[in-house]
Amino acid sequence: MSLALKKRVLGIALLVLTVWPVGQIASTELFETSPWKFAAWGMYSLPDSRPGVRIEVEAVGRFEKRPWEEVGMDLAPLVRRFQFLREYLGLLVQPDALAEAILERHPEWPAITIVVQDLFLDPETALIASVDRRIVYRR
Repeated sequence: MSLALKKRVLGIALLVLTVWPVGQIASTELFETSPWKFAAWGMYSLPDSRPGVRIEVEAVGRFEKRPWEEVGMDLAPLVRRFQFLREYLGLLVQPDALAEAILERHPEWPAITIVVQDLFLDPETALIASVDRRIVYRR
């Protein structure tokens, strides 16, 4: 390997190592991607955990929580897939496929809310907190 090629390879490696942390921080801030994934630099800022998912069903103008046994335990693979993707890609992943499967399985439900519980590091308190994000799906 020539000296010029070695310098070029070293230059590219240094550029990637310089740009990667900035891109990782930006994706974590903007899209809440996992600080544990994609060779992240802030991996110890949060515990490595999957988001929580629960279902609420519209009944008489309000939403009521439903146990997974009632929603359908056979939907567990879809829930796990959503949790896996959400853990990696954060807000870039929405539970649309899961909602479609639930609404197809329960035609008597006029609307559902999928509640996704994500963890984050609260910059004001420096403590780990959670946020519930509600996504409503209507027929």
